[in-house]
Amino acid sequence: MVEVVYQKGDGKKYKGQEDITKVTVASDVDEIAEYAFYRCRNLTEFNFGDSKVTKIGRSALHSTVITKIKLPDTLKVIGSWAFSKTNLTEVEINAEKIEGNTFCDCQSLVKVVLKEGITTVETNAFDGCPNISTFIWADSVKEVGYSVFRGCDKLHELAGSKDQEKIIEYLKSFTPLIELCSQKDPKKDPKRDIWKSIARKRSPPDDRDWTDLQKSDDAEDKALVKQVKQADKAKLKVDIKKILDENSEASKME
Repeated sequence: MVEVVYQKGDGKKYKGQEDITKVTVASDVDEIAEYAFYRCRNLTEFNFGDSKVTKIGRSALHSTVITKIKLPDTLKVIGSWAFSKTNLTEVEINAEKIEGNTFCDCQSLVKVVLKEGITTVETNAFDGCPNISTFIWADSVKEVGYSVFRGCDKLHELAGSKDQEKIIEYLKSFTPLIELCSQKDPKKDPKRDIWKSIARKRSPPDDRDWTDLQKSDDAEDKALVKQVKQADKAKLKVDIKKILDENSEASKME
């Protein structure tokens, strides 16, 4: 059992050291270096203390076994794969930017909250997190990459964003969020079969994105693309929060 204090200039000196169990960041540190604690497989506790860290570098805590983290208010950027393959269960994120694959393959992650101020969530940020069920967006989010939620098979609650145009972008990732675009009675929603069909087309081993689907010469693909393009865009601007509230009320009445 080894506890270390991460000092300014330490860089990745602790990379791969499997005896480290706890890390405290020194108060003068403003950045966690790339690969700083990569594959420190027994690291369970990481404290930012009074530091003013603005960036967590690429793969900084990749493959550690931390279960919780309190990110500093000064944080601006979380680098690619920074928390990939960790044991995080819940996380509140207040950085301005989440780079690609940052939280991918976090098998224990259940709830994610994006706090106000975050503007960018890049491609595959939460790819392969099968147990995420709740994801709360901040209204400040302006840019979202593709396949952010690919493999998030239990994701059923998306709330927080006022910019409903982003919902159309989410559909391009063909995740379970598609199910939220159904009316209260999904059997009466004529578009439900379209979205489910596309989702099947997008599933492995095909794993094709919307661009590929539009370029396809396959008759079924062409029919699906035509249906989607002809769909009522106003219908796609779904108020997710409203749907969740209505479903909750309906459940209480049953």
